[in-house]
Amino acid sequence: MTYDGLSAPSALQAGTDGVVELYSLSKSHHLAGLRVGFIAGDASALSALARVKGAIDFHPYLGIQAAAAAALHLPPSGADVFQARRDALVPALRAAGWQVAWPQASMYVWGQPPAAPDSLAYTLRAAREVGVALSPGRAFGPSGEGYVRFALVQPPEQLLEAASRLKGLEEKA
Repeated sequence: MTYDGLSAPSALQAGTDGVVELYSLSKSHHLAGLRVGFIAGDASALSALARVKGAIDFHPYLGIQAAAAAALHLPPSGADVFQARRDALVPALRAAGWQVAWPQASMYVWGQPPAAPDSLAYTLRAAREVGVALSPGRAFGPSGEGYVRFALVQPPEQLLEAASRLKGLEEKA
């Protein structure tokens, strides 16, 4: 899922010898929560994976499988939805003094709140004081400290409200 006309290359373009790609229909086809996806690539790697996963995986019931098959015949529409959300949130956070990258893909926005080096403390404060739920960057490893992650799961209006509440949190500090 990419934005602004960007096209992400496939690892399979380099050949399939030892290469596999995993795909999820969660965001691209609005099937989040159904845990439906597929894998493509090297036949021997796929065979080995099937032997291991066959003993531990389960298949969704046929209704979910039918929905996934039908969704594969539709053009992916998730990128437009998430791009609109990104386009609302990033400028609002920047206007509130945040350092925020402009993502070209993903359903997440990463940002550095002003004067908040402890990402966990910041996210707890944001949740308690202004009702905005964020993920602390350090949950994703040491390089994430000082950042927070927004999931673009709400419509633009809600994301603008969140940015406004966070700006108020900054003003309280």
